[in-house]
Amino acid sequence: MLLGLVSRATKVLQAGSEAEREAIFKLRYSIYGKELQRDYPGMDHARGILRQGEDEAPETRLYYTGSADAPTGTCRARIWDEPPPEIVEELSLQRFPKVRIAYLERLMVRPTLRGRLLLPALLWHGYEHMLREGVELCVLTCVPGLFRHYLRLGARPYGAKLVEGASATEVPLVIVMHDPAHLKKMNSFMYPQMKKLARKSFDLKPLEPLLAPEAQPLVFDEKRIAQEIKQAGPPLFEGAAESTLKALAERAFILEVGAGEMLVRKGTADREMFVVLSGELEVEGRGVLIKPGEPMGEIGFLGTPGIRTATVRAVTKSRLLVLRRRFLDDLAEKDAAAAYKLTRNLSRALADRFAEARAKERAQ
Repeated sequence: MLLGLVSRATKVLQAGSEAEREAIFKLRYSIYGKELQRDYPGMDHARGILRQGEDEAPETRLYYTGSADAPTGTCRARIWDEPPPEIVEELSLQRFPKVRIAYLERLMVRPTLRGRLLLPALLWHGYEHMLREGVELCVLTCVPGLFRHYLRLGARPYGAKLVEGASATEVPLVIVMHDPAHLKKMNSFMYPQMKKLARKSFDLKPLEPLLAPEAQPLVFDEKRIAQEIKQAGPPLFEGAAESTLKALAERAFILEVGAGEMLVRKGTADREMFVVLSGELEVEGRGVLIKPGEPMGEIGFLGTPGIRTATVRAVTKSRLLVLRRRFLDDLAEKDAAAAYKLTRNLSRALADRFAEARAKERAQ
């Protein structure tokens, strides 16, 4: 209730002037170009802006919070009755019925203001804007570390193929604009807003096969996660108590990637670590294979800057356990001994991998 009240009190504006747009492009650059070390088309390092061709299209709307010269948060929405073929292919939109669709992108908040409800405000007021535009479905893509956050807000996967993002693989998600029952189930702060404004006659049946849990490339069911961890038996969790594995299953999730799909990109900032449960990954340019039971991304997970040191792709269809760094911090507060064991095992894996790399260098 409080979250909804605060969100309502925060103004969300649509950019109309060139000055407003320029300020948004500068905010984008400060986050994508500087903080996250990503390289998108449209990056202008000399001017410190990220301005893309999509921003000039007639179907594009730019929204922001804050002031016209100093936005604190922003989002781009592109709205179509019939999305262009390249977007249909990228986001697997051919799976949807023919309805008006919005593609939400470049959703971000200034780093110093994160946690102050600007993102909820963008969603709260953005929902009203989308309804006025006749939008039935909103799609977006999400990096692994933010999956649970967006699920709690009410977005959900729809069985689409993964998207190769600027820093990592991303999963397409959809917000069904007229399904308050789902938001109530997820205890989303958006439930009162959707219950009040949603159209009662919207037919959900064509979407049900797409939204079914078994159709998704990721698993959040705690029992299934715990079962797959036990079956794989990764050395990383050697000696872990049942309580630790339970906490792990509550906070982690499983992601399935297809052969050839990118998992992470070199030089970008991310905090997730992956443990291969089945399949095989390859470190590009190094001839290194990451096999079942082995971790990947531990340097970004543990290192201070969190920068990826290599691009990694799946060699075969692979199932990966995804962990955010915050899990280790939370575990340390609740069970220092368990966090120590996990860190020790992770350090051992790092040391073994370093020793193996040095041995290969000497052999050459």
